[in-house]
Amino acid sequence: MVLGDLLVDSLVENRDSLGRDFLITAVPMHYLRRARRGYNQSELLATYVADALKIPKNFQILKKIRKTRPQVQFSGKKRRENLKNSFKICKNADVLGKTFVVVDDVTTTGATLNECARILKVAGARKVWGLVVAKG
Repeated sequence: MVLGDLLVDSLVENRDSLGRDFLITAVPMHYLRRARRGYNQSELLATYVADALKIPKNFQILKKIRKTRPQVQFSGKKRRENLKNSFKICKNADVLGKTFVVVDDVTTTGATLNECARILKVAGARKVWGLVVAKG
């Protein structure tokens, strides 16, 4: 998988900055959108990276609780407003003191990754890093 290999290479290049213990997760999709699509592309990419580097992964950390309009329809401030309070920490997720690498396919303004990071940090995550295939 070409895109997965790009992410693997990027993570390997920056691994020293992350420290030893970190966990891979992915930007979650709302359950209705995932059901319609049949998969979460960010999860597929995260799985590829985690398996290639033998890094623990967990997709039961973040949950998208509010259906939002596609970010491509908005710019800057509107993207942040669209995502406000749309994610939460999953019940029984172990977040406290951990470092997370959150995988997404594309970032434009960083609003999605920033909102995921905000939720993780509020729940007690030590560090949150974003890993994306493309910047639009």
